[in-house]
Amino acid sequence: MSVYIITYELKNQDHKKQLDEAIRMYEGMELSSTAYAAVTEGEPDEIYATLRQYLGRDDKVLIMAVGEPFSGQAPPNVLEWLTTSLE
Repeated sequence: MSVYIITYELKNQDHKKQLDEAIRMYEGMELSSTAYAAVTEGEPDEIYATLRQYLGRDDKVLIMAVGEPFSGQAPPNVLEWLTTSLE
């Protein structure tokens, strides 16, 4: 299983709810209103294929693998989840 950061910027908010729901189908944590950490056996292109139906032509999405070490300011439960998921 791999951990990925999924982050996006929508020009049109019409599909935000559907996009967020699709992202939440993966085991993971919300990092911010437009960024999630997700753990899956899938590859980034497979995640993108699932999400692209909710994206408009001018929207942006990036799916990036996460590894250790990492650093940042986040709620303790997020940092704990990332540490556990990356073991």
